[in-house]
Amino acid sequence: MIRSMDVLARNFNVLQEKQKTISVNAANATTPGYKAQRLIQSTTAAEDLHNYMGGRELEGRRQLGGFTFGNQLDEMIRSFDPGALQSTGTVTAVGLQGEGFFTLQGENGQQLFTRNGDFTVDEQNQLVTQNGELVLATNGGAITVDERLTIDTKGRILETGQQLLITRFEDVNQLDSVGETTFTGQGGIQDTAQVSVYQGFLETSNLDMADAMVDLMQVTREFEANQKVLSAANDTLKKATNELGRV
Repeated sequence: MIRSMDVLARNFNVLQEKQKTISVNAANATTPGYKAQRLIQSTTAAEDLHNYMGGRELEGRRQLGGFTFGNQLDEMIRSFDPGALQSTGTVTAVGLQGEGFFTLQGENGQQLFTRNGDFTVDEQNQLVTQNGELVLATNGGAITVDERLTIDTKGRILETGQQLLITRFEDVNQLDSVGETTFTGQGGIQDTAQVSVYQGFLETSNLDMADAMVDLMQVTREFEANQKVLSAANDTLKKATNELGRV
């Protein structure tokens, strides 16, 4: 009975994390450049079971084989599949198609990477994110915006001669999330050969809401199934307690 309760507790923890991940995805369904999260789940290692019901006297050890006591979460990964490009008509909105990330400068000077091109201009006439991080040029500095802003498909700012710093990673799965759409990572390569830049467009979230709803319904069913098992275990404990009390 104690082992059963441990299995149930583990299952509820797994389901809570899955539900949390689905909720975060759904909340960012309209966030530009958002990459959907997914939890990788596996079964726990099988344990050998035995009893002492073997032999003529029913006292010999008998192996029953292996049994798996529930599931566990291994890691959280993101899908870096591209989202669709959506026209905004805003000159500071920039969408990417192909491999690569916009390069930003965080508050502590650390470089950040994002596919969210929902930019704006700050009081210093610099191109920044909605959170205030600087959008970097290929020289590592800020991008200055004049009265007009024209960006070609290679990220060149025609009015100033600057160019957006586009960073590509050989393995995007090695990136670490530091926000809903920003990442950190090592080994990035400055590269515009495999990416096209589209001014006035934003890359939409790559979340498939239909898949998210199916996942949510599946988690709900699993919650219900585990709650029924918990209720049955609770009834068994009550019955056992009441009968022991009569002895």
